[in-house]
Amino acid sequence: MTAEYPRINLPKGTAVLLDGREYIVDERRDAKVLFRPRVGDAFQVLADGDIARLFYAGRLVTVGAADRFQAVEELLARQRVSLEAVPEKYRKKVERRLAYIAAARERRLAGLDLPGAIGAKAKERNDANPPSVRAVQKWCTLLYAAGGDARALLPRCALPRKRRRRLHPLVDRLMAEYIDRYYLTLDQRPLQEVHGFLATALGDERKKYPDIAHLLVAPHLATLARYVAELDPYHVMARRLGERAADLHFRIKNRGPRYTRPLEAVYVDSTKIDVFPLDEHGRVCERPWLTLVLDAYSRCVAGFYLGPDEPSWMTVMQALRNAIAPKDYVRILYPGIRTEWSCFGRPERIICDTGTEHFNAAMPLAMQALGADVEFTPAGKPWYRGMVERVFRTINDGLWHSLHGTTRSNLRDEDEARAIANASHTINDLRWLLHKFIIDVYHNSVHRELGAPPLRIWQEGCRTFGVRPPPSEEQLTILLAKTRPCRLQHYGIDLFGQIYRSPELSVLMPADATSCDVTVKYDPSDISKIWVLDAARRRFIPALADDQEYTRFLSEEQNKRLRAEVRQRSGGECTADDLHRAKAELFHDYLNARQPKGRLFRLKSVRSIYNMPFGSNLTGHVAPDGRPADPFADDPYSSGHPALAATGASAARGAPEAAVAPPELAPPSPSADDIRPAMTIAPVSPRRPSPRHPPASGRPVPTQAAPAVSPEPAATPDTSKLLDRILDLAETMHVYRKP
Repeated sequence: MTAEYPRINLPKGTAVLLDGREYIVDERRDAKVLFRPRVGDAFQVLADGDIARLFYAGRLVTVGAADRFQAVEELLARQRVSLEAVPEKYRKKVERRLAYIAAARERRLAGLDLPGAIGAKAKERNDANPPSVRAVQKWCTLLYAAGGDARALLPRCALPRKRRRRLHPLVDRLMAEYIDRYYLTLDQRPLQEVHGFLATALGDERKKYPDIAHLLVAPHLATLARYVAELDPYHVMARRLGERAADLHFRIKNRGPRYTRPLEAVYVDSTKIDVFPLDEHGRVCERPWLTLVLDAYSRCVAGFYLGPDEPSWMTVMQALRNAIAPKDYVRILYPGIRTEWSCFGRPERIICDTGTEHFNAAMPLAMQALGADVEFTPAGKPWYRGMVERVFRTINDGLWHSLHGTTRSNLRDEDEARAIANASHTINDLRWLLHKFIIDVYHNSVHRELGAPPLRIWQEGCRTFGVRPPPSEEQLTILLAKTRPCRLQHYGIDLFGQIYRSPELSVLMPADATSCDVTVKYDPSDISKIWVLDAARRRFIPALADDQEYTRFLSEEQNKRLRAEVRQRSGGECTADDLHRAKAELFHDYLNARQPKGRLFRLKSVRSIYNMPFGSNLTGHVAPDGRPADPFADDPYSSGHPALAATGASAARGAPEAAVAPPELAPPSPSADDIRPAMTIAPVSPRRPSPRHPPASGRPVPTQAAPAVSPEPAATPDTSKLLDRILDLAETMHVYRKP
């Protein structure tokens, strides 16, 4: 059974546009309509069903009566205009015209002629200037031709149209050229200046063409303004302010990706906080850097690093280490924090920018070993990291800007000087305050987008999906360590100007060779120990530096700086005694330096004593009761840690350590050999065997040098001031000063 479409009323003579071409309704034959083109002879015959579908698709548009002269552009403009979008004064004109059209239709019922109906309606509306009879007839024709669409009664001035400039072609060309050359530039010249340049150029043209001099008149300034207004706004802003400013102004703020489980993705970013800290002696230091790791699913802060170090591989790894490991140190160092910081585990994806601290060869390798993918956001577009940028703002508004010594994001000299004068918090105070704000305040505050506190979202997600367990502390250090190729010699590995030895390194040396290439991993914040990859046995072999007194808690950057200073003093030679003396002077100068009034004290040389804790590591921190933690205690396995104070777990430094299997190859198996002793100051041997002259007793085997060690009691040692420890170290170094 064939469907019968209703008859579509298209009066004869109606002008329509079919796919942009103008046609006129010529006649109807049964259920089909004949459309005659205004130009040409390509007739179209369409059935009522086809006409309905074309109207609904927007391909067929009614533009009005064919016998009335009206531009096609104007008729199309009426189809695109909405009555709600036009100004109110034009809507009132349409209502007035509709009122008079209604009076004209009802005049026969009232027994009036058309002039009488117009007069009665004008008296009813208190219209002092009623329309003429011809105007009302014209309005009726327009409304009938448009099928009753009231937009046909809009005045022409209400329609969008391109203004036709009545300028000489030479004037028009020069105006476009001067606007492009002088206005659309990064110099950002005002339009008045461009108008002056154009007037001068047209004066020269009038001298060249005197016969048309009367036509080469400078256009008004408003003409130039209208020309600029007709240009693409994005193009104008991009030419005058740069593409970045145009992208920021005209970008579409779409909703970002949605995440479904905890640690599906984490954002890593760094910023300089708006507070000047004090050191332990009351000197104002540079503003520290905050590296934040944010869980994209729950908006919980999984971990962070706050310290004076500029963003680097070390700061990113410290933040990730803090994020992955359980936060056992919080309840020991900060018992005033009421909420449990339960965020830990290995992330599935890490999203960061293309900074030098992230965009390097070591980052993908370390994350691949950790089982995480790395995704880089476009450079110079912080809105791709809007989540973490918003958390930075929350921390600024809720914490930093309420402290003494804050700059309140102002970079003016007077604001910075005022902040330096009001500084009153040490970096350990800032860490305590940041822990308190994140754990007790931010995690328990209702997130506007999530509709619940981030901690509740995290806990619900963990109950449903869980998180991947973290590796052991030793394995985590290896995973997040730097990787570099080295050469294993018969005397050990020469790296950072130090010799690293271990009895187990002999298994890597071929029987018929005296050296071989190996892969080494090391922690940039502590070069006292490295890990050598044993690919055949799928494990890492730990090797300690011969000179533990020098390398203990010494970062890669500090060692590079100290060696450069020693070489500059000695003219190229760099001995062990000189390095010990330089390190002692480094800390001694730091503790005794005097800060000029109103100046910043820089912490570049002593950053290692300001390391942040991660997991259960309590290195370099102050307990809440005010007692300073031992800056030389490496981790909770040392005898100085309260948890192991009664166990007597201390071993002589220099004992060989067991090889550590990579986390992705073997499960964690802690043993007594993995326990590292606490730091003990002891006299240093004035000389050590030269790597180029080993003992000639058969085949040399790499061994670990064992310096003299003073036995350390199992009980918790009395933590002394940092000043006394550094001065004792300096005094020990002066004993062996070279003549």
